[in-house]
Amino acid sequence: MNPLRLTLSLLCLLTGLSVSATDSSFVNIRFVSPLSTDKFTVTLHDGISEHKLKVSEQLNWNGELFSPYGLIQIDYKDSDSTYIYKRIFFPKGRSVISLTSEPDPAKYYSVDEKNSENIVMYDALGGAAMDAFVKPDLDKLYSYYHKNKHRIGADTSVVNRAFALGDSVALAEIAFIRQNPQLYVSYWTLLTRVIKTKHLSPAQLKEFYDTKVPESIKNTKSGTYLANQIQTKINISSQQLFPDFDTKDLNGQPVVSSALRGKLVLIQFWASWCRPCMEEMPEMKKINEKYSDSPFKLISFSIDKDSLACRKAIEKNAMNWTQVYGDNKLYNDMSYYPIPQLYLIDKTGRTIYNSTIVRDNDLHLLNKILSEQLGK
Repeated sequence: MNPLRLTLSLLCLLTGLSVSATDSSFVNIRFVSPLSTDKFTVTLHDGISEHKLKVSEQLNWNGELFSPYGLIQIDYKDSDSTYIYKRIFFPKGRSVISLTSEPDPAKYYSVDEKNSENIVMYDALGGAAMDAFVKPDLDKLYSYYHKNKHRIGADTSVVNRAFALGDSVALAEIAFIRQNPQLYVSYWTLLTRVIKTKHLSPAQLKEFYDTKVPESIKNTKSGTYLANQIQTKINISSQQLFPDFDTKDLNGQPVVSSALRGKLVLIQFWASWCRPCMEEMPEMKKINEKYSDSPFKLISFSIDKDSLACRKAIEKNAMNWTQVYGDNKLYNDMSYYPIPQLYLIDKTGRTIYNSTIVRDNDLHLLNKILSEQLGK
């Protein structure tokens, strides 16, 4: 055998053994000529975290898989009206996903299952059944968006209607899970989407987890992670301890929850592209100035992906209090998508205000609690 080929074969064997031994996964994505990586994006979820792959530079992923199966979503977008995506589950070990071009422009590409290795198509684990179940609600949402996208940002009623239609999709997913808890796609949807919405209370999420999640999945790391996320929601909603955090602000100074005991701490999650967040900033500034000489700390966590946009917004709005950017661990631990979010933590570390479970659009309740706590 050619010495170079022998060396490569041994490396592949050792890589495979390493993957199996460490209970991790190696995923290779192949674009078969003439298919190009242009206009493709790839997102991989390992059961706890999401990873964006830059397909122009990175066609492999190697890491620990925390669920029985992870999910890869491959998106092709040529224009606002041409969007084609594929979803593939992958188990532990070495997986190869082979993508080939299609002569039909409406399809553009497909997954070549014959030349792929160690993958399970999304439909095979219940995806087709779920998609069919939610399709009526999803079609309404897509239709409304395409008809009214030019008004989004200028008409609040359009945004509210779009959110309402999105809620209908989420409720349909919850109904599907109730009826089909044995399907893996049901667990996956609970783990990656449902828990981050407002449609199930913490107590309902706990009941869902206890009765709908198979025991075999509860014993995985992602199952434990999901249980911990639900417990965090329960703790926050019942005025128990807020999750610990240990990060640094934009000036490189440590921001550690344990060091803030003895102060009231207001946590804000925001982004520069979020209009309600920016509308909230003048009130945040008033609060910060009012309690500047009190045992009080305001900390804003930006979930922006664009650091320049974040810094420009901070400067433009004179946000001269503690700013954290680039660390989304705490935001992810909260398991709730919509922003802005506000949490007030008392001097012992307990959550005494949570904007995600109270209707306080003018922040009157927040100001009342602050005044009562700090005597101003």
